[in-house]
Amino acid sequence: SWRNYTVIYNITVLHRLANITQLLYNTNMIEINKVFKLHNIDNSLLSQRIYEIQSNSHGLVVKGLSSYSTEYNPIKDKVFNPLLNEILKILNGYHIENVWFNIYKKGGYVREHNHIPNDFSKHYEYHANPNKHLSAVYNVKRPFDSGNFYLNQSKINMNEGDFFAFTSNDMHYTTPNQSNEDRIAISINLIKA
Repeated sequence: SWRNYTVIYNITVLHRLANITQLLYNTNMIEINKVFKLHNIDNSLLSQRIYEIQSNSHGLVVKGLSSYSTEYNPIKDKVFNPLLNEILKILNGYHIENVWFNIYKKGGYVREHNHIPNDFSKHYEYHANPNKHLSAVYNVKRPFDSGNFYLNQSKINMNEGDFFAFTSNDMHYTTPNQSNEDRIAISINLIKA
């Protein structure tokens, strides 16, 4: 009867509205695809500490160094605490899985890649849940003409002291550093707590 159809239609509409509201609510909560300027972070202290750490070459980092495959864990380093605490204030409800940094020499860049969560086997197709898995980048040192950050082929305008969060399965890369000075970026993977 028409009454049954009306009830089913109304339930369907309410269910769709609830899903849209939940999606909008979650998107507002996680603050992705937005550049934040972090204040009160001592980038000179971070840079000094980063240069003290033994870094290695990494397959994705061209003409540069990375702490990604080293034993060093910035999460346990008090010099990184102010930065990580500020990021967790912005990404409230998440916890940090891992942190590493890349140093790009002249001509250095990172190849296009994504951050599929480490806890998932590469043998399975996986798409990160934007409400569960996030990645982020923070520019510690970004001299003029030191390359740009791209997310899904779109340039993201970021300066020194800027922080940007995105869904972990988003493809991203940087263009080559044309400066004679190093560019330093800190990368972070987060998961919903």
